[in-house]
Amino acid sequence: MWRENVAGKADEATFVVSETAERFYSAVEALKPSNTEQTSLKARIIQLTTDMGRTRLLVFTQADDAIPPPFFIVLVLWLVVIFGSFSLFAEPGPVVVVSTLVFALSVSSALFLIVDLSHPFQGLMQVSNHHLQMVLPTIE
Repeated sequence: MWRENVAGKADEATFVVSETAERFYSAVEALKPSNTEQTSLKARIIQLTTDMGRTRLLVFTQADDAIPPPFFIVLVLWLVVIFGSFSLFAEPGPVVVVSTLVFALSVSSALFLIVDLSHPFQGLMQVSNHHLQMVLPTIE
């Protein structure tokens, strides 16, 4: 999922149904509850397992860009026009130049963060896999 050891395969689809997950789901389905408490627990386990599978699938299907490139291009051109119109009739003094640069830096930083946050497992601000790497060996 984090693709940290994958070289040159970033565009390749990596979603596969694991054999371990299939065996676990089959084992849960094969359980024969003997009372109502066990029946409700079995139903809850099936629901949680299904939800986790859906969430995992959503992570891979939503791996595309959050902002479509045509929209991003139009947004950037729109912002250029807005900042150009701000400084069009102003005297080019130090206050105007510095404030325009600060505004442009803040908007470009916001756009960068939006694009970067659309890829949660890579980039500048990424979700850490440290805790998951610590827990997975004990689960298996």
